[in-house]
Amino acid sequence: MPKTSESSPKSRTGLWDLSRLQVFYVDNYRPSHLIMRIILFSMNIRQCEFFARPDDVLNLFKIQTPDILITDHEMEPFDGLELTRLIRQGEVGTNRMLPIIMFTARTTRGLVEAARDSGANSVIAKPASVHSVYTVLSRVATERTAFVELDRYFGPDRRRQRVEIDNVERRARNGHGRRPSYDVEPKI
Repeated sequence: MPKTSESSPKSRTGLWDLSRLQVFYVDNYRPSHLIMRIILFSMNIRQCEFFARPDDVLNLFKIQTPDILITDHEMEPFDGLELTRLIRQGEVGTNRMLPIIMFTARTTRGLVEAARDSGANSVIAKPASVHSVYTVLSRVATERTAFVELDRYFGPDRRRQRVEIDNVERRARNGHGRRPSYDVEPKI
């Protein structure tokens, strides 16, 4: 489980200390391993495991679960979407609520929606910068995430907007009644 703000305090610079995180990174393109290693090391994250195939990480999940999984989208023998689904369905590992970040060069709306629908917590576009990875990692590691289980979906609650509801229903403006206001907290 990711470290909360109590175990990852902000430093003098105002940045989160992510050094205690254990991250698994899965990508079949080996040069991406070097880039991600440099990015994670620049954030003082030293507990990193790198995998070239999603089935390799599945074997390790039987013994060890990281705090966060970063997975590429396009891989063989199955892609990051399928890996995410396997984890969320409880077919792999023991933590269905493992924070999962999809890392992809294809950031089309369809792919982002597919990542969300498979249960990914977030998407990072390639090429990544230290800033983009830090922003997503710090959010995923420090914020509580509500999970929902529906007939065909288990994963993070996808409602991420703060919804403001008027104190008076539209019909009440015409004298047809009144409804109390509800403050819906953002779900991440």
